[in-house]
Amino acid sequence: MATMFTVGIEVQASAAQQAIMRMEREFEKLTGSTRELERRTQSLEREYDRVANGVAGMNRVMEEQNRFVREGTAGLTAWRVAAGNMISSTVMGGVRSLTNQFQQLSSNVINTGAQAEKTAVSFETFLGSAQKAKDVMKQVRDFAATTPFELPEVTAAAKQLLATRTPANELIDTISRLGEIAAGADKPLSQLLFVYTQIKNQGRATGEDINQLLNAGLSMDDIARALGKSAKELGQMKGSSQGLKLSFEEVQKVLIAVTSEGGRFFGLMDKLGSTTAVKMSNLNDAFTKIYQSIYEGISPAISGVLDVVVDILDPLGENKTLWADVNAQALNFKSYLEDNPAIIKTASDGIQDGIKVGLTAATDLAKGLLGYLEKNPDAIAKAVSQVDLFVKGLGEAYKLIALSVEGWEKLIGAGRITPTNGAEGI
Repeated sequence: MATMFTVGIEVQASAAQQAIMRMEREFEKLTGSTRELERRTQSLEREYDRVANGVAGMNRVMEEQNRFVREGTAGLTAWRVAAGNMISSTVMGGVRSLTNQFQQLSSNVINTGAQAEKTAVSFETFLGSAQKAKDVMKQVRDFAATTPFELPEVTAAAKQLLATRTPANELIDTISRLGEIAAGADKPLSQLLFVYTQIKNQGRATGEDINQLLNAGLSMDDIARALGKSAKELGQMKGSSQGLKLSFEEVQKVLIAVTSEGGRFFGLMDKLGSTTAVKMSNLNDAFTKIYQSIYEGISPAISGVLDVVVDILDPLGENKTLWADVNAQALNFKSYLEDNPAIIKTASDGIQDGIKVGLTAATDLAKGLLGYLEKNPDAIAKAVSQVDLFVKGLGEAYKLIALSVEGWEKLIGAGRITPTNGAEGI
Protein backbone atom coordinates (compact mmCIF):
# COMPACT_ATOMS: atom_id res chain seq x y z
CA MET A 1 0.00 0.00 0.00
CA ALA A 2 2.80 2.35 0.97
CA THR A 3 4.67 1.52 -2.15
CA MET A 4 1.70 2.17 -4.37
CA PHE A 5 0.98 5.35 -2.48
CA THR A 6 4.55 6.48 -2.89
CA VAL A 7 4.52 5.60 -6.56
CA GLY A 8 1.29 7.50 -6.95
CA ILE A 9 2.78 10.54 -5.29
CA GLU A 10 5.88 10.37 -7.48
CA VAL A 11 3.73 10.03 -10.54
CA GLN A 12 1.73 13.05 -9.51
CA ALA A 13 4.87 15.00 -8.68
CA SER A 14 6.39 14.10 -12.03
CA ALA A 15 3.23 15.20 -13.81
CA ALA A 16 3.19 18.43 -11.84
CA GLN A 17 6.86 19.01 -12.66
CA GLN A 18 6.20 18.43 -16.34
CA ALA A 19 3.23 20.79 -16.17
CA ILE A 20 5.42 23.41 -14.50
CA MET A 21 8.10 22.95 -17.16
CA ARG A 22 5.53 23.30 -19.87
CA MET A 23 4.24 26.47 -18.20
CA GLU A 24 7.81 27.80 -18.00
CA ARG A 25 8.32 27.12 -21.68
CA GLU A 26 5.03 28.80 -22.52
CA PHE A 27 5.96 31.76 -20.33
CA GLU A 28 9.30 32.03 -22.07
CA LYS A 29 7.52 31.95 -25.41
CA LEU A 30 5.13 34.64 -24.17
CA THR A 31 8.05 36.71 -22.88
CA GLY A 32 9.78 36.39 -26.25
CA SER A 33 6.59 37.38 -28.01
CA THR A 34 6.31 40.37 -25.70
CA ARG A 35 9.88 41.45 -26.45
CA GLU A 36 9.20 41.05 -30.17
CA LEU A 37 6.06 43.07 -29.75
CA GLU A 38 8.02 45.79 -27.97
CA ARG A 39 10.65 45.72 -30.66
CA ARG A 40 8.07 45.97 -33.38
CA THR A 41 6.29 48.68 -31.45
CA GLN A 42 9.53 50.67 -31.20
CA SER A 43 10.19 50.11 -34.89
CA LEU A 44 6.70 51.26 -35.68
CA GLU A 45 7.18 54.33 -33.49
CA ARG A 46 10.43 55.15 -35.30
CA GLU A 47 8.69 54.72 -38.64
CA TYR A 48 5.87 56.92 -37.47
CA ASP A 49 8.38 59.57 -36.33
CA ARG A 50 10.11 59.35 -39.70
CA VAL A 51 6.82 59.77 -41.51
CA ALA A 52 5.79 62.59 -39.19
CA ASN A 53 9.14 64.32 -39.75
CA GLY A 54 8.68 63.88 -43.47
CA VAL A 55 5.20 65.36 -43.29
CA ALA A 56 6.51 68.20 -41.15
CA GLY A 57 9.22 68.76 -43.75
CA MET A 58 6.59 68.79 -46.45
CA ASN A 59 4.59 71.22 -44.39
CA ARG A 60 7.66 73.47 -44.12
CA VAL A 61 8.17 73.26 -47.85
CA MET A 62 4.50 74.03 -48.46
CA GLU A 63 4.66 76.92 -46.02
CA GLU A 64 7.74 78.24 -47.80
CA GLN A 65 5.92 77.92 -51.11
CA ASN A 66 2.89 79.66 -49.62
CA ARG A 67 5.12 82.44 -48.31
CA PHE A 68 6.71 82.76 -51.73
CA VAL A 69 3.27 82.92 -53.33
CA ARG A 70 2.11 85.49 -50.76
CA GLU A 71 5.19 87.60 -51.36
CA GLY A 72 4.77 87.20 -55.10
CA THR A 73 1.11 88.14 -54.80
CA ALA A 74 2.00 91.10 -52.63
CA GLY A 75 4.64 92.11 -55.18
CA LEU A 76 2.13 91.67 -57.97
CA THR A 77 -0.40 93.72 -56.02
CA ALA A 78 2.20 96.41 -55.41
CA TRP A 79 3.10 96.30 -59.10
CA ARG A 80 -0.55 96.64 -60.00
CA VAL A 81 -0.95 99.56 -57.63
CA ALA A 82 2.21 101.17 -59.01
CA ALA A 83 1.03 100.50 -62.57
CA GLY A 84 -2.39 101.91 -61.71
CA ASN A 85 -0.80 104.98 -60.18
CA MET A 86 1.46 105.38 -63.19
CA ILE A 87 -1.45 105.04 -65.60
CA SER A 88 -3.57 107.41 -63.53
CA SER A 89 -0.71 109.90 -63.34
CA THR A 90 -0.11 109.57 -67.08
CA VAL A 91 -3.78 110.05 -67.89
CA MET A 92 -4.12 113.04 -65.55
CA GLY A 93 -0.89 114.49 -66.90
CA GLY A 94 -2.22 114.00 -70.42
CA VAL A 95 -5.49 115.69 -69.53
CA ARG A 96 -3.64 118.61 -67.92
CA SER A 97 -1.33 118.82 -70.93
CA LEU A 98 -4.28 118.80 -73.33
CA THR A 99 -6.01 121.47 -71.24
CA ASN A 100 -2.88 123.62 -71.24
CA GLN A 101 -2.43 123.09 -74.98
CA PHE A 102 -6.05 124.06 -75.61
CA GLN A 103 -5.65 127.17 -73.49
CA GLN A 104 -2.44 128.02 -75.34
CA LEU A 105 -4.14 127.41 -78.68
CA SER A 106 -7.09 129.60 -77.68
CA SER A 107 -4.71 132.33 -76.54
CA ASN A 108 -2.70 132.12 -79.78
CA VAL A 109 -5.84 132.19 -81.92
CA ILE A 110 -7.31 135.19 -80.11
CA ASN A 111 -4.07 137.19 -79.87
CA THR A 112 -2.99 136.48 -83.46
CA GLY A 113 -6.47 137.02 -84.87
CA ALA A 114 -7.03 140.24 -82.92
CA GLN A 115 -3.67 141.58 -84.11
CA ALA A 116 -4.53 140.68 -87.71
CA GLU A 117 -7.86 142.45 -87.29
CA LYS A 118 -6.09 145.60 -86.11
CA THR A 119 -3.64 145.34 -88.98
CA ALA A 120 -6.50 145.10 -91.47
CA VAL A 121 -8.03 148.28 -90.06
CA SER A 122 -4.62 149.99 -90.24
CA PHE A 123 -4.07 148.90 -93.86
CA GLU A 124 -7.56 150.03 -94.79
CA THR A 125 -6.84 153.45 -93.29
CA PHE A 126 -3.66 153.83 -95.35
CA LEU A 127 -5.07 152.39 -98.59
CA GLY A 128 -8.60 153.74 -98.34
CA SER A 129 -10.18 150.41 -99.32
CA ALA A 130 -11.03 147.26 -97.39
CA GLN A 131 -10.44 145.12 -100.48
CA LYS A 132 -6.98 146.66 -101.09
CA ALA A 133 -6.16 146.07 -97.44
CA LYS A 134 -7.23 142.42 -97.78
CA ASP A 135 -5.09 141.99 -100.92
CA VAL A 136 -2.03 143.52 -99.26
CA MET A 137 -2.43 141.34 -96.18
CA LYS A 138 -2.51 138.24 -98.40
CA GLN A 139 0.66 139.36 -100.19
CA VAL A 140 2.36 139.95 -96.82
CA ARG A 141 1.35 136.49 -95.54
CA ASP A 142 2.55 134.78 -98.71
CA PHE A 143 5.87 136.64 -98.60
CA ALA A 144 6.47 135.74 -94.95
CA ALA A 145 5.66 132.08 -95.64
CA THR A 146 8.54 131.76 -98.16
CA THR A 147 11.25 133.94 -96.62
CA PRO A 148 13.42 133.94 -93.47
CA PHE A 149 11.24 136.67 -91.97
CA GLU A 150 8.21 135.90 -89.82
CA LEU A 151 4.77 137.37 -90.40
CA PRO A 152 4.76 139.92 -87.52
CA GLU A 153 8.09 141.31 -88.74
CA VAL A 154 6.90 141.63 -92.35
CA THR A 155 3.56 143.11 -91.26
CA ALA A 156 5.35 145.79 -89.22
CA ALA A 157 7.55 146.58 -92.26
CA ALA A 158 4.50 146.97 -94.49
CA LYS A 159 2.90 149.36 -91.99
CA GLN A 160 6.04 151.50 -91.86
CA LEU A 161 6.27 151.69 -95.64
CA LEU A 162 2.58 152.54 -96.00
CA ALA A 163 3.10 155.33 -93.47
CA THR A 164 5.72 156.83 -95.86
CA ARG A 165 3.14 156.70 -98.68
CA THR A 166 4.85 153.82 -100.47
CA PRO A 167 2.40 152.55 -103.15
CA ALA A 168 0.73 149.22 -102.37
CA ASN A 169 2.15 147.62 -105.53
CA GLU A 170 5.72 148.46 -104.39
CA LEU A 171 5.45 147.16 -100.84
CA ILE A 172 6.57 143.56 -101.34
CA ASP A 173 9.34 144.51 -103.80
CA THR A 174 10.78 147.06 -101.35
CA ILE A 175 10.54 144.69 -98.36
CA SER A 176 12.15 141.95 -100.47
CA ARG A 177 15.16 144.13 -101.41
CA LEU A 178 15.65 145.38 -97.85
CA GLY A 179 15.25 141.78 -96.66
CA GLU A 180 17.96 140.53 -99.05
CA ILE A 181 20.45 143.04 -97.60
CA ALA A 182 19.39 142.34 -94.00
CA ALA A 183 19.64 138.57 -94.53
CA GLY A 184 23.06 138.86 -96.23
CA ALA A 185 24.46 141.13 -93.51
CA ASP A 186 22.76 139.15 -90.74
CA LYS A 187 21.01 142.27 -89.49
CA PRO A 188 17.43 142.76 -88.29
CA LEU A 189 15.07 143.87 -91.05
CA SER A 190 13.82 146.61 -88.74
CA GLN A 191 17.28 148.22 -88.57
CA LEU A 192 17.55 148.71 -92.35
CA LEU A 193 13.87 149.61 -92.61
CA PHE A 194 14.27 152.40 -90.05
CA VAL A 195 17.09 154.04 -92.07
CA TYR A 196 15.19 153.58 -95.35
CA THR A 197 11.94 155.18 -94.12
CA GLN A 198 13.90 157.99 -92.48
CA ILE A 199 15.67 158.79 -95.77
CA LYS A 200 12.38 158.54 -97.71
CA ASN A 201 10.66 160.98 -95.35
CA GLN A 202 13.58 163.43 -95.60
CA GLY A 203 13.96 162.98 -99.36
CA ARG A 204 17.74 162.67 -98.99
CA ALA A 205 20.43 160.83 -97.06
CA THR A 206 22.76 162.83 -94.84
CA GLY A 207 26.21 161.70 -93.80
CA GLU A 208 24.71 160.19 -90.64
CA ASP A 209 22.10 158.30 -92.67
CA ILE A 210 24.83 156.93 -94.97
CA ASN A 211 26.79 155.74 -91.94
CA GLN A 212 23.66 153.94 -90.72
CA LEU A 213 23.33 152.27 -94.16
CA LEU A 214 26.95 151.18 -93.89
CA ASN A 215 26.30 149.79 -90.40
CA ALA A 216 23.25 147.97 -91.74
CA GLY A 217 25.29 146.03 -94.33
CA LEU A 218 26.09 148.23 -97.35
CA SER A 219 29.63 149.33 -98.27
CA MET A 220 31.16 152.36 -99.98
CA ASP A 221 32.04 150.12 -102.94
CA ASP A 222 28.35 149.16 -103.30
CA ILE A 223 27.36 152.83 -103.38
CA ALA A 224 30.20 153.76 -105.80
CA ARG A 225 29.40 151.01 -108.31
CA ALA A 226 25.67 151.74 -108.24
CA LEU A 227 26.20 155.48 -108.85
CA GLY A 228 29.00 155.02 -111.44
CA LYS A 229 31.59 156.73 -109.24
CA SER A 230 34.86 155.56 -107.81
CA ALA A 231 35.47 154.99 -104.14
CA LYS A 232 38.01 157.83 -104.29
CA GLU A 233 35.40 160.28 -105.58
CA LEU A 234 33.01 159.29 -102.80
CA GLY A 235 35.82 159.71 -100.28
CA GLN A 236 36.52 163.23 -101.56
CA MET A 237 32.80 164.08 -101.38
CA LYS A 238 32.65 162.72 -97.83
CA GLY A 239 35.69 164.79 -96.84
CA SER A 240 34.40 168.05 -98.34
CA SER A 241 32.79 170.79 -96.30
CA GLN A 242 29.35 169.74 -97.47
CA GLY A 243 30.02 166.05 -96.83
CA LEU A 244 28.61 163.08 -98.75
CA LYS A 245 24.93 163.44 -99.41
CA LEU A 246 22.64 161.31 -101.57
CA SER A 247 19.11 161.85 -102.76
CA PHE A 248 16.43 159.29 -101.97
CA GLU A 249 16.42 158.30 -105.63
CA GLU A 250 20.16 157.60 -105.50
CA VAL A 251 19.71 155.50 -102.36
CA GLN A 252 16.91 153.59 -104.12
CA LYS A 253 19.25 153.04 -107.10
CA VAL A 254 21.92 151.60 -104.78
CA LEU A 255 19.41 149.21 -103.14
CA ILE A 256 18.19 147.99 -106.53
CA ALA A 257 21.75 147.49 -107.81
CA VAL A 258 23.00 145.40 -104.88
CA THR A 259 19.89 143.16 -104.90
CA SER A 260 19.55 142.66 -108.66
CA GLU A 261 21.32 139.96 -110.69
CA GLY A 262 25.07 140.44 -110.35
CA GLY A 263 24.65 142.37 -107.10
CA ARG A 264 26.28 141.31 -103.85
CA PHE A 265 22.99 140.42 -102.11
CA PHE A 266 21.11 138.97 -105.08
CA GLY A 267 19.20 135.74 -104.34
CA LEU A 268 20.30 135.48 -100.69
CA MET A 269 16.78 134.87 -99.40
CA ASP A 270 16.33 132.00 -101.85
CA LYS A 271 19.56 130.44 -100.63
CA LEU A 272 18.56 130.88 -96.99
CA GLY A 273 15.15 129.40 -97.77
CA SER A 274 16.62 125.89 -97.91
CA THR A 275 18.06 126.04 -94.37
CA THR A 276 16.35 124.34 -91.44
CA ALA A 277 16.13 127.59 -89.46
CA VAL A 278 14.18 129.29 -92.24
CA LYS A 279 11.92 126.27 -92.65
CA MET A 280 11.14 126.46 -88.93
CA SER A 281 10.34 130.14 -89.37
CA ASN A 282 8.06 129.28 -92.29
CA LEU A 283 6.35 126.67 -90.12
CA ASN A 284 5.60 129.35 -87.53
CA ASP A 285 4.15 131.51 -90.30
CA ALA A 286 1.95 128.59 -91.38
CA PHE A 287 0.61 128.25 -87.84
CA THR A 288 0.02 132.00 -87.71
CA LYS A 289 -2.06 131.78 -90.89
CA ILE A 290 -4.04 128.91 -89.34
CA TYR A 291 -4.69 130.95 -86.19
CA GLN A 292 -5.88 133.87 -88.27
CA SER A 293 -8.19 131.63 -90.30
CA ILE A 294 -9.67 130.14 -87.13
CA TYR A 295 -10.19 133.61 -85.68
CA GLU A 296 -11.89 134.82 -88.84
CA GLY A 297 -14.26 131.85 -88.58
CA ILE A 298 -15.21 132.31 -84.93
CA SER A 299 -14.92 136.08 -84.57
CA PRO A 300 -18.61 136.72 -85.55
CA ALA A 301 -19.76 134.41 -82.74
CA ILE A 302 -17.33 135.96 -80.26
CA SER A 303 -18.44 139.42 -81.30
CA GLY A 304 -22.10 138.47 -80.82
CA VAL A 305 -21.47 137.08 -77.34
CA LEU A 306 -19.51 140.17 -76.35
CA ASP A 307 -22.33 142.39 -77.59
CA VAL A 308 -24.76 140.52 -75.34
CA VAL A 309 -22.43 140.80 -72.35
CA VAL A 310 -21.94 144.51 -72.97
CA ASP A 311 -25.70 144.98 -73.25
CA ILE A 312 -26.09 143.31 -69.85
CA LEU A 313 -23.28 145.18 -68.09
CA ASP A 314 -23.67 148.59 -69.71
CA PRO A 315 -26.95 149.46 -67.93
CA LEU A 316 -25.33 148.68 -64.59
CA GLY A 317 -22.86 151.48 -65.15
CA GLU A 318 -25.63 153.93 -65.99
CA ASN A 319 -28.06 152.78 -63.28
CA LYS A 320 -27.46 155.57 -60.83
CA THR A 321 -30.46 154.50 -58.73
CA LEU A 322 -28.90 151.09 -58.05
CA TRP A 323 -25.61 152.51 -56.81
CA ALA A 324 -27.44 155.31 -54.99
CA ASP A 325 -29.40 152.65 -53.07
CA VAL A 326 -26.19 150.84 -52.19
CA ASN A 327 -24.65 154.11 -51.06
CA ALA A 328 -27.77 154.97 -49.06
CA GLN A 329 -27.67 151.64 -47.23
CA ALA A 330 -24.01 152.20 -46.38
CA LEU A 331 -24.80 155.69 -45.09
CA ASN A 332 -27.71 154.33 -43.05
CA PHE A 333 -25.43 151.77 -41.41
CA LYS A 334 -22.89 154.48 -40.69
CA SER A 335 -25.60 156.66 -39.12
CA TYR A 336 -26.84 153.72 -37.07
CA LEU A 337 -23.38 153.17 -35.63
CA GLU A 338 -22.99 156.90 -34.93
CA ASP A 339 -26.37 157.00 -33.16
CA ASN A 340 -25.52 153.91 -31.11
CA PRO A 341 -21.95 154.32 -29.89
CA ALA A 342 -22.63 151.77 -27.15
CA ILE A 343 -22.65 149.03 -29.78
CA ILE A 344 -19.16 149.94 -30.91
CA LYS A 345 -17.99 150.21 -27.31
CA THR A 346 -19.54 146.84 -26.46
CA ALA A 347 -17.90 145.17 -29.44
CA SER A 348 -14.56 146.80 -28.62
CA ASP A 349 -14.81 145.82 -24.96
CA GLY A 350 -15.71 142.26 -25.93
CA ILE A 351 -12.65 141.96 -28.14
CA GLN A 352 -10.41 143.45 -25.46
CA ASP A 353 -11.87 141.16 -22.78
CA GLY A 354 -11.35 138.14 -25.02
CA ILE A 355 -7.72 139.09 -25.57
CA LYS A 356 -7.18 139.67 -21.84
CA VAL A 357 -8.76 136.35 -20.88
CA GLY A 358 -6.69 134.51 -23.42
CA LEU A 359 -3.43 136.17 -22.31
CA THR A 360 -4.25 135.57 -18.64
CA ALA A 361 -4.99 131.89 -19.24
CA ALA A 362 -1.79 131.47 -21.23
CA THR A 363 0.23 133.26 -18.53
CA ASP A 364 -1.27 131.16 -15.73
CA LEU A 365 -0.59 127.98 -17.66
CA ALA A 366 3.02 128.98 -18.24
CA LYS A 367 3.47 129.92 -14.59
CA GLY A 368 1.98 126.62 -13.41
CA LEU A 369 4.20 124.65 -15.75
CA LEU A 370 7.33 126.53 -14.72
CA GLY A 371 6.42 126.17 -11.01
CA TYR A 372 5.92 122.44 -11.38
CA LEU A 373 9.26 122.07 -13.17
CA GLU A 374 10.93 124.14 -10.48
CA LYS A 375 9.60 121.82 -7.76
CA ASN A 376 10.24 118.72 -9.84
CA PRO A 377 13.44 119.32 -11.81
CA ASP A 378 13.60 115.68 -12.82
CA ALA A 379 10.05 115.65 -14.19
CA ILE A 380 11.16 115.98 -17.79
CA ALA A 381 13.73 113.19 -17.36
CA LYS A 382 11.06 110.98 -15.79
CA ALA A 383 8.66 111.74 -18.59
CA VAL A 384 11.30 110.85 -21.14
CA SER A 385 12.10 107.61 -19.27
CA GLN A 386 8.41 106.74 -19.14
CA VAL A 387 8.13 107.29 -22.86
CA ASP A 388 11.21 105.13 -23.37
CA LEU A 389 9.74 102.42 -21.11
CA PHE A 390 6.47 102.60 -23.00
CA VAL A 391 8.26 102.20 -26.31
CA LYS A 392 10.21 99.23 -24.96
CA GLY A 393 6.97 97.72 -23.67
CA LEU A 394 5.49 98.04 -27.11
CA GLY A 395 8.54 96.25 -28.49
CA GLU A 396 8.18 93.38 -26.02
CA ALA A 397 4.46 93.14 -26.73
CA TYR A 398 5.24 92.92 -30.41
CA LYS A 399 7.74 90.12 -29.76
CA LEU A 400 5.15 88.25 -27.66
CA ILE A 401 2.57 88.57 -30.39
CA ALA A 402 5.11 87.38 -32.96
CA LEU A 403 5.98 84.33 -30.83
CA SER A 404 2.28 83.56 -30.31
CA VAL A 405 1.64 83.74 -34.02
CA GLU A 406 4.64 81.49 -34.70
CA GLY A 407 3.45 78.94 -32.09
CA TRP A 408 -0.04 79.02 -33.50
CA GLU A 409 1.30 78.39 -36.98
CA LYS A 410 3.31 75.39 -35.69
CA LEU A 411 0.25 74.03 -33.92
CA ILE A 412 -1.78 74.35 -37.08
CA GLY A 413 1.06 72.70 -39.03
CA ALA A 414 1.14 69.78 -36.57
CA GLY A 415 -2.64 69.42 -36.84
CA ARG A 416 -2.30 68.74 -40.52
CA ILE A 417 -0.92 65.15 -39.68
CA THR A 418 -3.90 62.72 -39.59
CA PRO A 419 -2.97 59.16 -38.31
CA THR A 420 -4.42 56.25 -40.28
CA ASN A 421 -4.39 52.44 -40.34
CA GLY A 422 -4.72 51.95 -36.59
CA ALA A 423 -2.19 54.61 -35.63
CA GLU A 424 -4.79 56.12 -33.31
CA GLY A 425 -4.13 53.29 -30.84
CA ILE A 426 -0.38 53.76 -30.71
